[in-house]
Amino acid sequence: VLPVLPTLPAAVRTAFDTAVTEAVEEAFDGRGDKRFHQLYDALVKEATDRQKAHEAERQRFGAEKEQLRQERDQEKDARQRLEAKVERLRQENDQLRRGTKRPREEMEGHHHQHQRQQQQQEGEADHEMKS
Repeated sequence: VLPVLPTLPAAVRTAFDTAVTEAVEEAFDGRGDKRFHQLYDALVKEATDRQKAHEAERQRFGAEKEQLRQERDQEKDARQRLEAKVERLRQENDQLRRGTKRPREEMEGHHHQHQRQQQQQEGEADHEMKS
């Protein structure tokens, strides 16, 4: 009984003390033994139920904490990928400003312009051969 008592609310401890006193007094009459065991069993059950509820809540909090940790790690990974992409784009931008790299669109446009010139030259050569 003693290890359980500190975990109980003050009102329950007072009720327990009162009931124990009554049970002891009734024990002298021969009726208190059964009442004492009923009270003791009820108090042990209450403490056990409270402990189980506390453990269930602790496990729920632990699961929530783990889920939040995983979400934080996923967000951290996503942030690192975005930071790497921003850095790559910043470097490309710097290269474009210095003129050491041509924009992709310009390169593709230059390629298409070269193809058109080549086709035009081939067309002129064919036209000259036919004349």
